[in-house]
Amino acid sequence: MKSFNMESHVGRTGQTDSHKKVRGLVFSIQAHSVHDGPGARTAVFMSGCPLKCVWCCNPEGLFNQPVMLHSDVKCVKCGACIAACPHGAVSLQDGVLTFDRSLCNQCGTLECVEACLHEGNVISGAWYTMDELMRVFERDRMFWGSKGGVTFSGGEPLMQKSFILPLLKKCKESYIHVTIETTSHLPADYFMDAIRYVDWVFTDIKHMDPERHRELTGVDNRLILANIQRLAEADWWQGIVVPRIPVIPGINDSDEN
Repeated sequence: MKSFNMESHVGRTGQTDSHKKVRGLVFSIQAHSVHDGPGARTAVFMSGCPLKCVWCCNPEGLFNQPVMLHSDVKCVKCGACIAACPHGAVSLQDGVLTFDRSLCNQCGTLECVEACLHEGNVISGAWYTMDELMRVFERDRMFWGSKGGVTFSGGEPLMQKSFILPLLKKCKESYIHVTIETTSHLPADYFMDAIRYVDWVFTDIKHMDPERHRELTGVDNRLILANIQRLAEADWWQGIVVPRIPVIPGINDSDEN
C-alpha cells in the first residue's frame, strides 16, 4: 500500500465484492475513549500520514506498513535480536542497542520481534478487514451510551481510501456515530466525499503561516485551510467541525500566529 494512493475499490453509490479483500492498517484500537469525541468511544488509529510534524505524538502512525518498535526499558541486552536480524540492522554500540532503519524491515518478517522474549521489540500495525473492525464496534457498542460511537484517528485515517470509504459508509448504515481526527491535507473532492459519512470532525491548524507550516510539518497549509473552509460552507453537511490548535511553546504560540 502506498501512503498517498487514492485509488478506490468502491464507487460513491455502493461497494463491490472486492471490499472483502481490502484491508486497513491499524496501529492501535482503544476502547472506552473519552477524549476523542462526544461520549464514550472506540478509537481506531489508522497508519499513514501526509504530514511529518516535528512534535508528532504518534510517530508509530507515520508508516504505511507494520514497523518494529523498541523499548529500551524492557530490553535486557541479551543480543537475541542481533543474532536474528538477517540484514545486520541491529547492533550493540557502547551498551546501547542500535537499529539501522535504512536496513530494518527489509526481511519483511521482523524476525527481531520473534526473537525477543521480553517484549523489548514489538510490531506496531496490524491489518484488519472491514468486517473484522465492524465486529469490534458491535462488541463495544453496548458501552457507548447514547452519545458515543467510533472515532477514526491516526496518522491520517482518510489516507487509506479503498478501506476507509466503505467502512465509513457501513458505519453510517449501521447508525454508528462517526468522528474523525484529520489533518485535512487531502484532495478536496475526496475529502468532501468522505465527510458525507461523518458526524463530527476534529481538524488541527498547526500554524497560520504557509512557509512556517511547511518547515514544521513538511507541507504548507493552503490545502488544509481550504478544506476547512469547504466544510464550513457545506450547507448539505449537518455535522460538526472543531478546529484545534496544538499550542507548541516557542513554535506557534506567538501573538502574531
